[in-house]
Amino acid sequence: MNTKATWFLRLPGDYYGRALIGTVNASHPVAITFSGFDNPVHANSDQTLPLFFALDEGQPQGWLTPEQLNRTTLILPTDRSAATWNMWQRVVLDGQSAGTYSNTGVITFTLQNVEDAQF
Repeated sequence: MNTKATWFLRLPGDYYGRALIGTVNASHPVAITFSGFDNPVHANSDQTLPLFFALDEGQPQGWLTPEQLNRTTLILPTDRSAATWNMWQRVVLDGQSAGTYSNTGVITFTLQNVEDAQF
């Protein structure tokens, strides 16, 4: 599955928005890990945009840098039938050149506490 978040920004400022709403149904805990996230890089130069992330069920709190996000593991509980989480993105535009900035990242879901079947 591929998901894409696109920002169209014109003026300097500090912007944030909910980039992803995730719901997981599982009978065991699910670990969510993040890898490959980085600050977006300009298509024709080495300029970057500072990017931050928050992982919350409600409003964003505790902004993480991409490096911090890549070291984060989010464990979704199994005490309810469906666990929902949000990924918020925040970008700081402050004098960078106009143009297209991009980056990629991978989100991995791992079912925890599962035993191999023995026959």
